[in-house]
Amino acid sequence: EYTNERGGNTLNSISKDLISSNNEQLTDDNYTVNLDNQNIPASIRKSALRPKKGTPREVEIDNTGKYIPKGWERKLYRYVGKNARVGKKHGLYKVRYISPNGNSFTGKFQVSEYIKTLESNGITESLNIEKFDFSLSSHNLPKKRGVKERNYCIPRKKDDVGNIDIYVPDGWQRKLIKNKSGKKHYIVYVSPDYKKIRSHKQMREYLAHLEQKSAPQLVDLERINFSVAKTLDNLSNYLSNECRRRRKLKMNCNT
Repeated sequence: EYTNERGGNTLNSISKDLISSNNEQLTDDNYTVNLDNQNIPASIRKSALRPKKGTPREVEIDNTGKYIPKGWERKLYRYVGKNARVGKKHGLYKVRYISPNGNSFTGKFQVSEYIKTLESNGITESLNIEKFDFSLSSHNLPKKRGVKERNYCIPRKKDDVGNIDIYVPDGWQRKLIKNKSGKKHYIVYVSPDYKKIRSHKQMREYLAHLEQKSAPQLVDLERINFSVAKTLDNLSNYLSNECRRRRKLKMNCNT
């Protein structure tokens, strides 16, 4: 095995002798391999420097106002995987401090241990551990591309919007629910005592049960509406109107 210290990647299936004997050139930045000797198996040439899952890659970061000791660097890394949809660390961002000798730190504890190691070797550095800032705010992250405007038009209270012109008894809630597969919707009425009712039959049984207990509910059964279509229409109309309103507001701000 050969370890690329700059990228932190392990190059499997290739020994140092194989690399030197075939005049192979390594490029750290784009993880490529150029081989002059075509006798090396294609599978080795292709996967020689492929980044492993969880491999960190440096991205731009704004260090304005951040504590950076002399000779040190503060960098932002993004963990990426071989497959964009695989790996727990894909898309995870981390701040790292890089010491003058190339050591990388992702937390104050690591910096503290590093200082102790230096002191045990008779080396002292004027470092303020408390000022090391490993936090990451949203404005430090790269801007996402291709965000559709409709993502900003989602109502905060979906149920309130979906229930426009739909009967909801006092003290009750009417909710639009997705099934586990996410392919179908259904309506649920939630009573004041948090009973979930999904059909007219269940509603009649619930009201009859309350009457037997001498605790009738003021519910107009004829106006109870389990229609999903009406609710989705309300949401669709709201989203369309809200998007148009925000586009108009954005245009006015730009003029």
